[in-house]
Amino acid sequence: MSELRLPIHPYAELFPLMSPAEFDRLCDDILHNGLQEEIVVHEGQVLEGRHRYLACLAKQVPPRFRLYAGECGSPLGFVVTKNVHRRHLTESQRALVAAGLKPLFEEEARQRQRAALKQGSEPPVDENSRRREKHEKNGRSAQKAAKLMKVSDFSVLAADKVKKQGVPQLVNAVAAGKVSVSAAARIARLTAEQQQAVVVAIESGFNPKQAVAQVTNPVASDRAAWVDDDGRPLPEEVLPAFWQREQLRTLCRRIEAIARAAKHLGSSPVGGHLDVQHVVTALDTARHVLWAAQPARVCPHGPGEDSRCDVCRGHGWLPARMRENRAG
Repeated sequence: MSELRLPIHPYAELFPLMSPAEFDRLCDDILHNGLQEEIVVHEGQVLEGRHRYLACLAKQVPPRFRLYAGECGSPLGFVVTKNVHRRHLTESQRALVAAGLKPLFEEEARQRQRAALKQGSEPPVDENSRRREKHEKNGRSAQKAAKLMKVSDFSVLAADKVKKQGVPQLVNAVAAGKVSVSAAARIARLTAEQQQAVVVAIESGFNPKQAVAQVTNPVASDRAAWVDDDGRPLPEEVLPAFWQREQLRTLCRRIEAIARAAKHLGSSPVGGHLDVQHVVTALDTARHVLWAAQPARVCPHGPGEDSRCDVCRGHGWLPARMRENRAG
């Protein structure tokens, strides 16, 4: 195997990466069965088969290469054809790919036009005609991308908006199949900070509609989000902290699930070399720390009244652990 690692062709990067679980399965398959399909190289870059290539590197299996031979009329068409049928992508993921294809098709059209002008087969046009022709070609490129990826023109426009106006975290969420492209297009209207907060909320278990409401209008989204555990209204200054209670609770639930899974491993073949009790105790400690840190009550002194308050440390709210300590 060559010591030099080949770069990945930009066309190959149009499609989202495999999930870690999918990539692990591919690595295991190549390790046990070898590389079954050659990796296609074009202009010194991996054009098709980047996951197979990376899997070979990960498992130290010698990769086999072949040069791109002009299939599908162009390298771009070849990559799309190979991936659109092989990968199990959601409609929103395909729309995001189509939005990435659109400017590439537009550039191909410009190159064809420049070549025709050089050969003298097309007469010069005035500025208005050029702008109108550009708009029409852009529309045709969007339609071509939509047809190729089997999505609607509307989905491509929505994905294009997400790519242009969305923060990287939002684009990544669509690419990972966590957010639909239509929902992401609505989220992309928000400020960058709000978009990031919405993605965090979605990662914590909220659906996109709930996450947007939580960030943009928390008072209207859920009454439990603006009163403390004693039923007292939350001052505006402490709202951001109380919004994060659900995130902390979601983390606690995940840790509980991991602890249950760890207990099952005790009776598995690896159980003899696994200190299950130590793992479970550590996870339970982490869960308790997270649960105890969640905002529970408004400070009796009120936020901002005394930034030197020894009880709330000037934050205006008290965590759950203070209630537990007081009850004990």
